[in-house]
Amino acid sequence: MKKILFKRKPIVCLTAYNKFTAQIADEFCDLILVGDSLGMAYYGFSTTRAVKLDDIIRHAKSVKLGIKKSIMVVDMPFGTYNTKKSALKNAKKIIQVTKCDAVKLEGGKEKSEIIKYLIKNKISRGQAHRIFCLERAALAAALLRNIALLLSFVSGFGFR
Repeated sequence: MKKILFKRKPIVCLTAYNKFTAQIADEFCDLILVGDSLGMAYYGFSTTRAVKLDDIIRHAKSVKLGIKKSIMVVDMPFGTYNTKKSALKNAKKIIQVTKCDAVKLEGGKEKSEIIKYLIKNKISRGQAHRIFCLERAALAAALLRNIALLLSFVSGFGFR
């Protein structure tokens, strides 16, 4: 990430739900997201809120098998980070089971205390794992433009 930002090269991020898609995306991406959008795009649910922790973990494990160079970010499903303790427990589970590089929470300022709690409890500092917090209404373009700032904000990948 540091090299990409230094060269001012655009960051490429795609979503994958399985090993085979991840293998293709890995060739072209800096980040691969295992998103809760799998509920709608993969299973045909009417909402992402139907995705459970076990669903996202199962797909993230498959995606990890297809990644050689990209950073893997895993969405924390709706309802898995309502409290500090549940966020910590579930973030640790996702990171340990999937070997992902980061977890992503959705929300704005109302999630800042949860993020601080996760960082304080060493989910971020001193490990390769990072926490992303994105505004609920962020568009994909804004996400890609601002991802470096988010990484930096949550003690990201060695740059400030």
